[in-house]
Amino acid sequence: ARDRLDIQSDAALAFIERNKEAPFFLYLAYFAPHVPLESSDKYLSRFPGDMPERRRYALAMISAVDEGVGRIREQLRQEGLLEDTLIFFIGDNGAPLKITMEDIPLSFKGGAWDGSMNTPLNGEKGMLSEGGVRVPFLMSWPDKIEPNQISDVPVSSLDVGATAVELAGLEKDQALHGENIFELLKDKRLASERPIYWRFWNQAAVRVDDWKYLRAGSHEFLFDLKTDKEETHNLIAAHPARAAELRA
Repeated sequence: ARDRLDIQSDAALAFIERNKEAPFFLYLAYFAPHVPLESSDKYLSRFPGDMPERRRYALAMISAVDEGVGRIREQLRQEGLLEDTLIFFIGDNGAPLKITMEDIPLSFKGGAWDGSMNTPLNGEKGMLSEGGVRVPFLMSWPDKIEPNQISDVPVSSLDVGATAVELAGLEKDQALHGENIFELLKDKRLASERPIYWRFWNQAAVRVDDWKYLRAGSHEFLFDLKTDKEETHNLIAAHPARAAELRA
């Protein structure tokens, strides 16, 4: 059987080959590291040593993603497209820890720890704490973005669609609940005033600049993410006005 992530990479390469003559938008959602955990000897052999089997498989699957992204970039380079292609590389959520990070057998196909970790962040997939929602977010566009920059401007994956539409010269689409990331990066005031919202199950959260208000059931929290990205200090009693503003 072929590695399922290699199949996804092959499909992406075929898409680029078919569409390379005109501008294209490709969304590639790698199914990794995700249960059911599956990998091939090619990738598993890169991670010898004593570790939970679930973590070995997670690392192998991430390695397959890494190799696939490298193949995609190489194809874009060979076609002369890499310099003028904007690539986003984004995680979708934090790891599911199932609290205990139990290394249950790989034969179990249901929801379980996937081998990843969220250290030092608090919480996990399914939670609106940073361990659930703060993810890797990288952008590459050699013609337009200087390499090796790090920005602390808060952005959302919802911004990708809005950014792509505007960069393509189309009208701003009101159906897309996002902002052009390049406008946010240029305008610190716009970035600091723009709220980002989450809602999931019995939780809701909003972030404006470095302040984050989180409600889970009847529990309320206020965090200053600039000094406390681990969310260990609930400031709701110390800053009632800020909490009320964000709660609204």
